[in-house]
Amino acid sequence: MQGDPVRFHGSGDCSVREEPSLRLTQIKQLPNREARSPASMGSKLKNRIFIVLIVLSNTVGNLFLGIGMAHMPGFLVVTPIHYFVSLLANAWILGGIGLLIVWMVSQLSMFTWADLTYVLPVTASAYVITAILSKFFLHEEISVSRWIGIGLISLGVVFVSETPPRTKPETDAGAA
Repeated sequence: MQGDPVRFHGSGDCSVREEPSLRLTQIKQLPNREARSPASMGSKLKNRIFIVLIVLSNTVGNLFLGIGMAHMPGFLVVTPIHYFVSLLANAWILGGIGLLIVWMVSQLSMFTWADLTYVLPVTASAYVITAILSKFFLHEEISVSRWIGIGLISLGVVFVSETPPRTKPETDAGAA
């Protein structure tokens, strides 16, 4: 639009050329086009994939450890060597350890592009899934006060998930 007194920038900001006849009500701000760019959509997809990977590997890994530990002999009943060998021979324990390795690597990877104050709260939904899995697979009784706490955690997850993953601008790590 030539002659338009309002100039729009890619970030959604606008600047106004001085014209005496321009009224403030004539200024319209276009939606942020960067938020719908393929790069940002890919970034959101990457965030979602890693959040799901982190949450599922953490919850299922801990569930496997819980199931495996239920099949272990008492710690004080056997020798430490026998106990250690029993740990290594338990497929549930080994599967849980493997999934928790996936969880740790995934979470460390996510820290490279997202703030700690974003990653930990959005992946806290693992607490909800852990409680549900524990109730059905480990037959644990979950009190009302624990469910209330889990509900509050879930509310926090919703709040934090609406914020951007990174709050500070990225710097060139290789620059000296």
